[in-house]
Amino acid sequence: MADRKYGAHSNTLSEPEFWYLTHSAVSADLALNEQGGAYHGNIQPSTLMLNDEGKVKIIDNQLVNYNKSTYTKMLNNRSFHAPLSPNLCEQMQNKVVNQAYNPSKEESWALGITSLCAATNTKLDDYYDWS
Repeated sequence: MADRKYGAHSNTLSEPEFWYLTHSAVSADLALNEQGGAYHGNIQPSTLMLNDEGKVKIIDNQLVNYNKSTYTKMLNNRSFHAPLSPNLCEQMQNKVVNQAYNPSKEESWALGITSLCAATNTKLDDYYDWS
């Protein structure tokens, strides 16, 4: 895997790589919740990767540290994009400040969309109309 290139033009994952990536992300996020009482808060294709050694890396967990949701970050910064569920998309459309959501369900949605992107070599932009 040393010749694999990651970034804007990443290669398609093999099926074993996909399942390993997905299982590892779910396991890490569950452990974070069980041990720390929080979720990562920003699981998306740009924060999840396999490195050249084939190890899963989950980056950008500052949202956990600052207790902000991706929704709040998107509401205040239109250039920030994250995989919002239909529930939060509707609230974002109405610019609801105190959104109603279940963190576990929202994290599950984010993991699902991230897995879809990994399985199909697509980006969030392919599924969301950011305007």
